[in-house]
Amino acid sequence: MTHVAIAGVGYTPFTRKSGRSVLDLAAEACRNAAADAGFPLHAIDGVGSFSVFNDSVPCSAVATALALPGLRYTLDLNAAGQSPCHAVAMAALAISAGHADAIVVFRALNGRSGMRIGHGAIPGGAGAYRYPIGYSSYLMYIAMWARRYMIETGATADDFGAVAVAQRWYAERNSRAVVRPGGRRVRRGRIEVVVGEPLRPAGTGWPATLALRDAVRRVIVDLSGEPDLG
Repeated sequence: MTHVAIAGVGYTPFTRKSGRSVLDLAAEACRNAAADAGFPLHAIDGVGSFSVFNDSVPCSAVATALALPGLRYTLDLNAAGQSPCHAVAMAALAISAGHADAIVVFRALNGRSGMRIGHGAIPGGAGAYRYPIGYSSYLMYIAMWARRYMIETGATADDFGAVAVAQRWYAERNSRAVVRPGGRRVRRGRIEVVVGEPLRPAGTGWPATLALRDAVRRVIVDLSGEPDLG
């Protein structure tokens, strides 16, 4: 049995506006991870990563940027949630099975100055059914899952608030943190719900459905202040 270990970790500086491409950031992080592990780049023969609605760069592009000479393994996941753990586990399985000897797993994006996480266009035909009801970003899915969790377990908004406060407390103690320290506690806030004028189809059939979808989308974009990603 082949034993697998995480040998090195690499980062780029965490900023609110990097001024660099996602590919450049990914390549630097991978180089730093290889240096931390004491691995020459030419010894790396696998690359793994994930993106949420295509907010990052593919593994093949990073492998090219690193000039890896003997690539044997790539994994591009289009998923979120536990994807970091899943990508690392898949890399370990690939090495154990003999499909690669050294795999670098990365996650890179310009989350503040570029595409916000989870705000990419929903791939495939499902977007036509999700956008009209307001499902325009990944956080809305998380909200629905959280609500279901509350129903099934009896968890409250205060429970979720305590988790958020604890996570921020830990984040502030990271030497790379860009958040402002101090004063984190649960506060009762006001939720504002904006209800627009009713929109009705101008006819019947698929063309009228598409026209209604586009009209709803325009209203959502105007009210949310978010960019229209197409």
